[in-house]
Amino acid sequence: MIVSNDAGPGTNLFFCWLPAIAAGIIVYGLIAVMGPGPWTNAAFFGGGAFAVVVGVLLTVLFIDDVEPPASAQVAAKPVPVQVKVAAAPAPAAAAAAPAATAAAGSEESKPTMLAAPRAEGADDLKKISGVGPKLEEELNAAGVYHFDQIASWTDAQVAWADENLIKFKGRISRDDWVGKAKTLMKG
Repeated sequence: MIVSNDAGPGTNLFFCWLPAIAAGIIVYGLIAVMGPGPWTNAAFFGGGAFAVVVGVLLTVLFIDDVEPPASAQVAAKPVPVQVKVAAAPAPAAAAAAPAATAAAGSEESKPTMLAAPRAEGADDLKKISGVGPKLEEELNAAGVYHFDQIASWTDAQVAWADENLIKFKGRISRDDWVGKAKTLMKG
């Protein structure tokens, strides 16, 4: 890379267009030196056109590779997410029993999360009012794949999920996810 970004973005363009303008003046001079004639007017336009072509070419070749200054770069901070993952139950046991409650202690109110959907595949959580494609992806990423998981949530687990899983606080209760999940489980 020839152009340095340390001096600022205006300086980078200056170092691309300055040689382009100089080249245009040289082309103009060469055409004008050929003597008087019909090309005298063309010399001005020819030199200008040459300067524009060279300037664009230099800008594309050199400015495109320059990164913005560190002050203009925004560092994305990863957001750590802690999810307790329980092993998926065997397919025969999965149909018979809803999701178990979480371990005792400070994690008591946390609902049980699965590492992956059960053998029959994940339920379409978008059927629950208020759950769209993005929210379904977030729930799946956290370990919620099935209606029976949501249907078994206690008030404490709803509060935990509302605080830790979704961005819109109060949505789970407001949209009655637990009741709708129970209805969807029945068919």
